[in-house]
Amino acid sequence: MKSLQLRIGLFVMGLCSLLLVACNEDTPLGGGEEVLPNDTVSILPNGALAFTCASSTDTVIVHCNGTWNIYGYAYWASVSPQSGKDGDTLIVSVDANTTGDERKVSYYLYSGEAKCELVILQQGAAVPTIPVIEEVKYIYESFDYEHIAFVKPRLELVVKTKNMTSLQIWDSRIDNMKVWNSRNYNSYECVGKETYRLILPDLQWAEVLKMRACNELGKSDFSETIYIKDYIEDSGIKALIDKELESLMGYIPGL
Repeated sequence: MKSLQLRIGLFVMGLCSLLLVACNEDTPLGGGEEVLPNDTVSILPNGALAFTCASSTDTVIVHCNGTWNIYGYAYWASVSPQSGKDGDTLIVSVDANTTGDERKVSYYLYSGEAKCELVILQQGAAVPTIPVIEEVKYIYESFDYEHIAFVKPRLELVVKTKNMTSLQIWDSRIDNMKVWNSRNYNSYECVGKETYRLILPDLQWAEVLKMRACNELGKSDFSETIYIKDYIEDSGIKALIDKELESLMGYIPGL
């Protein structure tokens, strides 16, 4: 009888052990560790935010399966907030770019082990373009044959250029090309879209001009060279000037 009771007790104990193991495998009871999915973080729209040179603001939406933090720095760009949760809006602001160079910075968002990059691009401000000389007229009242000089001459120019606040004119006599004197002409007349008319008085046949456009960022490269003598229409005066040039400095083809 005792032997039978012992066998029944061992059977019951074994059955309880099997049930306990099954419960542990299938349904965690209090204290079991839950396995989380892999960390993720992303932004929409993805890629880069591109800004013009003006100060402005844009946003992206952050998606993750937890919380996120953002890291990065640029003196001209800022992000807010610095941390958040899934679905939060991230505000990106940039200061005005008053340089001619493009700016770029990367910020990084982290959520657990996941990471994504937010690239911020900003265009440089517009620099002046090289002036294009569209029309040149050399006008004078008369010609002094004794002194080989024009009386009351003036040069009329039509120039085209973008992003200009002023034109800087450089002039020199071709018998002393290494000496250049800077003159600023701020009283030009706008005669069309990005097109300007200038009248430059008292320029004699031996003078040479170059010009460049200016704005608040700096100066463009120089335009093509203007030789005053090329715009003298009177063939007799032109021949006299060529002879004078030859005696002054020897004949130079193209001058």
